[in-house]
Amino acid sequence: MRRPTLLTRTLIATLVSWLAAGPVAARPLVLPEQVSSAASGPRLAVVVIPLDGAAKPLQGALEQQAEASARAAARFEVVPLVDALEPNAARERTARLETARQKMTEGQKALDDLDTPKGVEAFGEAVKLLKETNTAVTFDDLVKAWVMKAGSHALGGETAPAKQEIERVVAIQPRAEFAPQFFPPELIKFVEQQRKLAANAKGELVVRTEPPGATVWVNGQLQGQSPVSVKGLLGARHQVVAALGGHALALTELPPGDALLELKPTESDAAWKKAVDAIVKSPKTAPRDQALVTLGKKLGVDEVLAVLVKKSPAGEQLELVTLRLQVKDGHNAGYATATLPIASAADALSKALEPVLATDAPRVDKKPVTHFDGGGGGSGSSGKKIVGIALLGVAAGLVATGAITAAVGQGRLDQYRATPQVQTRILEQLRGEGVAYGAVSLGSFIAAAASTGVGIGLLATSGGAAEAEPEPEPNKASKKKKDSPPPPKSKDEPRKEEPRPEPVKDEPRKEEPPPKKDEPAPKKDEPPKVDPKEEKRRKEEEAKLKREEEARLKREAEARAKDEAEAKKKAEADEKRRLEDEKRQAEADKKNKKAADEAARKDDEERRRKEEEDRRRREEEERKRQEDEKKRREEDEKRRLEEEKKKKDQSKKEEDHDDLRNF
Repeated sequence: MRRPTLLTRTLIATLVSWLAAGPVAARPLVLPEQVSSAASGPRLAVVVIPLDGAAKPLQGALEQQAEASARAAARFEVVPLVDALEPNAARERTARLETARQKMTEGQKALDDLDTPKGVEAFGEAVKLLKETNTAVTFDDLVKAWVMKAGSHALGGETAPAKQEIERVVAIQPRAEFAPQFFPPELIKFVEQQRKLAANAKGELVVRTEPPGATVWVNGQLQGQSPVSVKGLLGARHQVVAALGGHALALTELPPGDALLELKPTESDAAWKKAVDAIVKSPKTAPRDQALVTLGKKLGVDEVLAVLVKKSPAGEQLELVTLRLQVKDGHNAGYATATLPIASAADALSKALEPVLATDAPRVDKKPVTHFDGGGGGSGSSGKKIVGIALLGVAAGLVATGAITAAVGQGRLDQYRATPQVQTRILEQLRGEGVAYGAVSLGSFIAAAASTGVGIGLLATSGGAAEAEPEPEPNKASKKKKDSPPPPKSKDEPRKEEPRPEPVKDEPRKEEPPPKKDEPAPKKDEPPKVDPKEEKRRKEEEAKLKREEEARLKREAEARAKDEAEAKKKAEADEKRRLEDEKRQAEADKKNKKAADEAARKDDEERRRKEEEDRRRREEEERKRQEDEKKRREEDEKRRLEEEKKKKDQSKKEEDHDDLRNF
């Protein structure tokens, strides 16, 4: 083996020093978009929670943008969710990374000592370890180790293994640098040939994930959210990473083709699912913040940036609730809501997060500030609000009914007092009607009070304090109606007059027998008898008033029933429309997936056909080359034999000539 020159040794030593200059201290292994920009700030984790099926495919894109926005704020140490949910796996990846760096240092030292076999071994182990780390971050280290493994073969004069490693490196990173001090000119020329092949490569890798929407990196480059398609690849195994909140990090090597990655649960899957279920069930109530606090403690962070997202009923838009919560006491340091178009939701998210990340909201009297409705949760909270408001409306109607019936009852009692005592039948009728109207009025007021109390209670437990504010208005209306209708005699408490007719009723009953015995006496005391026409007119007016009152109450009941029916019909129509939208979306997704699968199948068939043609062409070229080589060797062998025969003949002639001369 040719010994390296002094210049080569100097360059090797310089390279070893440069590679060894990096710190060897352990550090967290994170994705490129997840590297913290402010190591001294509070530790923050980003959590994106889809509240419906339409928002789930956007989870990965929103996570990526939210973490980028948190890093850009330069106020936090952003902790990747994939590492926080998998602390043991993250530590193992970090340990492999540090061991690989140590092997690279050992390999450089071996090359400096001109021990190329040891260098091949050390760099080979480094390559193997780095493949088991997060190559979205460590891809550059992997390429360096792989190049140096090829360089170790080249320095040892092992051209064939060096070419194999060069092919593999260029396949995943065509821009990899191959220093001339490690690779002779013929191998540098081979590198350029491989780069040309990579530039004209036709291979395509389609990566799908289950669940879909995961962020995908191929050969250290961010490709977007699954499913993704990467074209222009050589037929080698490429480094693939897939990440999605709530699932384990997927690390694999894939050749061109169609691949499906099933994302596995994390070490903290139970805690994650429990928190997500609580938040989805109660996205606007206290359990939401309680779940985020519990999750933040499990993740070991100081703050949680939560993005709750669902599809808006108004067109192709997303409704977002963004919340930055401090784990120690649940203080909402930042809170905002936004509506973003689905097509550009990820790009528009950074602007929506600016007020949440820029500053911390002050506490009130040193107590944490919250932004939830106050209890219950989810659709149950909305139902309580609707029922509570409806009960307040019913209370208002009952107050009005009580006031009217109290006024009518008071009128009957006034007529009772004005009627002569001898008209017992009329007195009995007036008294009975007065007592009945009074009882109805009392029952209406009691029911109104109960309805008001229950309505306010439902609003309070459903976070509807703001909606409960109209409650004083029915009270004012009831007080006003209670005060105004009755006559001056019993202005404030019409129902307190109900017991008063009892003595009057008893007195005529005691005097009923005397009038029967002495008919003329009452006639003397009461010369003018009641006019039957007047009595009939009065009864007709009372009956008319009663009918009008019953008709009014019936109209109010029908109006309330109609409103409730319309509200129920509208709710059913909304629910039906939502289900139809979800069904159409599911059918569209199924159709798109089918079309994508069909297109992928056709592309795969086309790719395989082309590969088969290329393989046949290469085999034909190889066969032809071997035949030409064989023919050339046969010709060379034939020529060599002829030359040997000619030499033998010449030698024999010379010997014969010498023998003849000697003779």
